[in-house]
Amino acid sequence: MIAALGYQLLNNAYPGTVLEVVTDPESRGGHENFAEFVYFSLISLTSVGYGDMAPIGPAAKSIAIFQGIFGQLYLAMLIAKLVGTYTAQSMKEQDSIRNPVRRIFD
Repeated sequence: MIAALGYQLLNNAYPGTVLEVVTDPESRGGHENFAEFVYFSLISLTSVGYGDMAPIGPAAKSIAIFQGIFGQLYLAMLIAKLVGTYTAQSMKEQDSIRNPVRRIFD
């Protein structure tokens, strides 16, 4: 949502420099609404890039690049956290099976 707001503020400051509709250029006309910026932001974050919209100016391209990198790093950190939590819980259970006396006092 923050990036979508950034796209919209950038577009308000410099009209027509944020998104280009690749599939149907006649439908654009400079009337971007916030939902289109949210849509573009989410596809940039997930690095899907359907190809129906593209950033035009260097500032919009920079935001899209940052979102793509951040989206991949966020996913990697989330998976690492889940694996680490599962591993720690599994090791704790294994330790309590091996040391039943410790299990009573924990």
